[in-house]
Amino acid sequence: MDVRKKPPLLFIAQGAVVAAAYVALTIVFEPISFKESQVRIAEALTILPMFTAAAVPGLAVGCLLANIVCGAALPDVIFGSFATFLGAVGTRRRRRYVRGIDVGGRKKISRGKAPDDVAGNGEKIGREGAGNGGDDDG
Repeated sequence: MDVRKKPPLLFIAQGAVVAAAYVALTIVFEPISFKESQVRIAEALTILPMFTAAAVPGLAVGCLLANIVCGAALPDVIFGSFATFLGAVGTRRRRRYVRGIDVGGRKKISRGKAPDDVAGNGEKIGREGAGNGGDDDG
């Protein structure tokens, strides 16, 4: 009996859609995606791991397939796909540090004071100080 969990169908489907989107965007923008200065419009999809873990393998497979289908050089196939994978993993790990975004139904994490908290405290102190200073003069 295999004790490992099999990936659910939804996870596989989401990953496949992300991979297909990456390949499609790379093919559509192929003229600017494979030159000395590469502009990969599909790399904008690396924000998706912020919202679903299925995007991590989806981006890696999509980049690998796009590089192979479009005839990229071997170093680009290997290192470019690995760089996209690392970017996706980094985005996935970074999601817990984003303030104000509820990702994955988890509680929002607040570390330290946000800039708007500092301004709010400053306003409160300013009002208290102004009110006390004006009423105490008799």
